[in-house]
Amino acid sequence: MARLHQRERRVQVTERLTLGKSAHMKIDNQVVASGSSRTIDPLVDQFPRIVAFDTAAGSTLILPQATGSGKIYRCMVTVTASSNSHVLQCSTAGAEFNGSMTTVDVDTADATLAFAAQDADGFDTITFNRTTSGLAEVGDYIEVQDIAENRYHVHGVSRASGTVVTPFS
Repeated sequence: MARLHQRERRVQVTERLTLGKSAHMKIDNQVVASGSSRTIDPLVDQFPRIVAFDTAAGSTLILPQATGSGKIYRCMVTVTASSNSHVLQCSTAGAEFNGSMTTVDVDTADATLAFAAQDADGFDTITFNRTTSGLAEVGDYIEVQDIAENRYHVHGVSRASGTVVTPFS
């Protein structure tokens, strides 16, 4: 058990947390760098933290195995890709996304398109390719929630140009 004057770095609350009269708690919602590739850590990278697509040469983020834990992961472009793509992918064979991505076509009067990932589509990757499936520009984001064995619910928003296509594959 920690003494009152010590700082605890990893506290996991399973049901309820009660703080004493003069206690205070800081929620760390920092942006976590991914570099060119990062496997998302379910103990460190879950909401409220944001895992960043943060390299101009593109970043690949790999999700942990979906088990139905309910954990939420937010991924946001913080550095516009100037080469390669920003990619989010499932790590486990058979895992897939269910949900949708909204894309704003910025070169045709900001037309809004929605792309669905339905059960059994087999979509396990989301790619912002810098043009048609997502511009990979600062502010584009994806949020996923581990909802069941091998299933992530997904929603997000990106911008695209040209003949816009689904970011799912």
